[in-house]
Amino acid sequence: MHQSSVPCAGGTTMTSAGAQLSEKMRAQMLSIVSINRQPTEAYQIVCDEFYDYINEIKTQKLETPEWLEVLKTLQEGINDCPCWVSTGQCMRYFLQLKQVVDKTLKD
Repeated sequence: MHQSSVPCAGGTTMTSAGAQLSEKMRAQMLSIVSINRQPTEAYQIVCDEFYDYINEIKTQKLETPEWLEVLKTLQEGINDCPCWVSTGQCMRYFLQLKQVVDKTLKD
């Protein structure tokens, strides 16, 4: 199966599957940051979604600096979410992740 390429940051290209993942993650981040999340809800979001995103990024071999930053930030969320005690901590993290994901979409 042939996948088309899409321009992305730094003049590199990513497969259409990478662009689809980027759009999917961006849409979810917009949904997450649209309202304040309590630590228990934020923890559940991380547990339900982040491992799948990590596996998808690795399976698609998305290895640009932008995607490596997404992987690093996802892993930080997995490591830190059990320690979140305030809505502010959760939302700062999700806003940071949204900014990192947005970088994968820039031309």
